[in-house]
Amino acid sequence: MWSSTIIGILIALLLPAIQAAREAARRMQCSNNLKQIGLALHGYHTAIGCFPPGYISTVGSGGPADDQGPSWGWGWGAMILPYLEQGNVWSQIHFNSDIKDTLNATIRTTSLPVFLCPLDPGDKTFAVANVSQVSVAHGNYVGMFWQPGD
Repeated sequence: MWSSTIIGILIALLLPAIQAAREAARRMQCSNNLKQIGLALHGYHTAIGCFPPGYISTVGSGGPADDQGPSWGWGWGAMILPYLEQGNVWSQIHFNSDIKDTLNATIRTTSLPVFLCPLDPGDKTFAVANVSQVSVAHGNYVGMFWQPGD
């Protein structure tokens, strides 16, 4: 009787410590992902001479203010894949084809752990809002951009 009570108390005391250790490991993995992405961005910069574009876009007849969105759909995450030791994934992307093209159907939904925060239990894919019927891989680390006049 007493032994099961003591075991129950010990488990109750150990459980928060185990959960805290798991949380710390997830935070460390998230930090490592960001470090790897940063190093890959610098590797791209060293090789190409600039940082990768936020995304490749179509610009309408109104100039930069008439941004039609990522028609091709490939952005900085795809551009740095070789520098994340993901050259095999990068080589499967048909950069000359639109992201909606069936040639890119499998690769556009390929989820890579380096772009996912281990604390996010969310879906691995999502539907692109301005591109009907197209799902792409989810990522937690996004780029921001600014253009003059915004």
